[in-house]
Amino acid sequence: MNRVLFVFLIGLLIPISDFAQELGKCGTGLHENLTIRERMFSNRETFKNQIIQRGGAPFYIPVTYWMVAKADGSGRITIKNVVENLCALNRIYESLNIVFYLKAANSINNTFIYDDPSSTLGRAYINQFMQANKNAINIFVGNVANASETGVLAFYTGDGDYIVSGKLHVGPNGTTLAHEIGHFLSLPHTFIGWEETVYLTVSNNCTTPPPVSIFYRGNEVKTEYVDRTKQGTNGKLHCNQSADGFCDTPADYNLGFGFQGPGCVYSGCAKDPDNAKLDPNETNLMSYFLDCIKEFSQEQKDAILKDYLSSGRNYLRNPVYTPKPDITDAVNYLTPTGSIPPLGYDTVRFDWDDVPNADKYIFEVAENIGFNINNKLFLLSHSDTVLYNLKKNANHYWRVTPYNTNSFCVVSKITNFRTPSWTVANENIELSGLTVYFRQYGESKISLIIHSETEQSLQMQLFATDGQGIITKNYKVQSGSNYFELDNLQAGIYFYRISDHSGKFNSGKFLTF
Repeated sequence: MNRVLFVFLIGLLIPISDFAQELGKCGTGLHENLTIRERMFSNRETFKNQIIQRGGAPFYIPVTYWMVAKADGSGRITIKNVVENLCALNRIYESLNIVFYLKAANSINNTFIYDDPSSTLGRAYINQFMQANKNAINIFVGNVANASETGVLAFYTGDGDYIVSGKLHVGPNGTTLAHEIGHFLSLPHTFIGWEETVYLTVSNNCTTPPPVSIFYRGNEVKTEYVDRTKQGTNGKLHCNQSADGFCDTPADYNLGFGFQGPGCVYSGCAKDPDNAKLDPNETNLMSYFLDCIKEFSQEQKDAILKDYLSSGRNYLRNPVYTPKPDITDAVNYLTPTGSIPPLGYDTVRFDWDDVPNADKYIFEVAENIGFNINNKLFLLSHSDTVLYNLKKNANHYWRVTPYNTNSFCVVSKITNFRTPSWTVANENIELSGLTVYFRQYGESKISLIIHSETEQSLQMQLFATDGQGIITKNYKVQSGSNYFELDNLQAGIYFYRISDHSGKFNSGKFLTF
């Protein structure tokens, strides 16, 4: 264990995770999706005669999180949210042989970005940060993604080539940012063209077929058909030219927006222009079935890899990243625990074994198992630390999450202890000239040995690990060694405090068997 006690305070832990049921939408609009689709079509043409590697070593892609706070530093997500989010993203993208690694987690204080990253000033400040940091997928995390449209969960903008997310969507549910990274890597919505058009409106509540093209602000998008064999133009399939341009993503006219189930099965009345009933893929990550999304189609996976390998994404591949070994070992806590509590409440040393391959440790402590009462979070580069002035005579819970730049998924165990109701002695109050020993010589017999330099009157208090007093005795000691017997102590850990009439004291603990 590293004994360097350097502590970097990240901030109070705020429980942040995705909603149990997602309500909202992606802020990447129709115009952006058409631009994204054109990039995908261009990549498809560039790589049409090339075989894309799918096995072998993973593709490592750098990600930088910008943890934005107000100007006064309040409201920021924590590094724990970032690590949980990266774990979730890597699980979602595992089938693509992609691993996202943490290029940086930057803390910035900017009220304009925090309150509304979609505003003119918010975008201007983000673009300033982007000018010197186009070396990763950049994700800016503020309070919301768009203050004027609070239903927007997150968005990707091709103009700035970055992602913005509200802070509630950076956590252990990675689907929101998996969707936005899909945009970043050339995937349009499965329902492209229907972002601003309501199917039930244009079909008169399913009584008339929808139009063969959707027009919005001068943009035309061909309506996708259910039939996957329907021919388009120039000898191509219609499904390769309409909507998202993929034939293995079924026709979807934004049927997931506001979808409430039951389950993840669409049972509505939507039909295509040929009067064929739609059966969308509710699990596709680029759809709006937000409670159901979890995967990409094979053609989408191919498009993602082609975009990553394209010349426009060279900066994601250079310099070449050298991966670190995965962290597989759980954390072994040493002290404090329920059986080894601290010596006092005002100075508590936390210690755990070094975890192989870990670079950083996220250390958390709170007064409840939910970690939301008097909670604290620290980022450490070593396996011990000291906290001061914890609440006395109170239960505390703590946990450690180890990680390195590409391994984020170790589940942190929780351990707990109870602080005593006394402080740890220091030079100002220590009773000098006194040495105390405890020696066990029978199954339940303990000798208390007090070696004193002077004759004096002392009081001994004995406490159990929960802080409850067990014995209080007064002793008249002589100069030299003094022996006293303590009987009928059960096996366990005990704390003692020996004080004189002036209030100076010595304290410690001993173990009986």
